[in-house]
Amino acid sequence: MSKLYHLSRMAAPGTWPVKRKGIKWIAKPLPGPHSTYYSMTLGTWLQEILGLAKTKRDIKRILIQGDVGQ
Repeated sequence: MSKLYHLSRMAAPGTWPVKRKGIKWIAKPLPGPHSTYYSMTLGTWLQEILGLAKTKRDIKRILIQGDVGQ
């Protein structure tokens, strides 16, 4: 059984402040005990909300360098 790691932006929960049109896919969180409705990936925060990254490569660079907590 394979896990799905992406979600269509149109199917994203209404609590997520993301643009619904444009790029079709968004990263899907694996929330554990929390519901998907309230959880969001750190990459989505960096890219959509904070505007610090444009691509997945930028997100990885920011996380590896440890620039998130500064």
